[in-house]
Amino acid sequence: MEAIDIIEEAIKHSPNSVTGFLQGQTLKYLLRIWHKDSSLEDVSKALWYLNRLAAAIKAHEIEGDNLVNATRSALFSSETK
Repeated sequence: MEAIDIIEEAIKHSPNSVTGFLQGQTLKYLLRIWHKDSSLEDVSKALWYLNRLAAAIKAHEIEGDNLVNATRSALFSSETK
């Protein structure tokens, strides 16, 4: 099975494109850890995307129905801190 197939299947039920993208990027870097030159760099990138995904999910839990706007708000506010 190819990494893209795993990612597409995993993000299929994401509530929106932002969280789907973040989950997909996290998976991409996790799936290639042992196949590229810098395993530590891939783990670091996966963690970066995973933290943004966690912020998006947390924003959704706080904001409720408007997930896209809550996600963008949480992501951009965390960049300015």
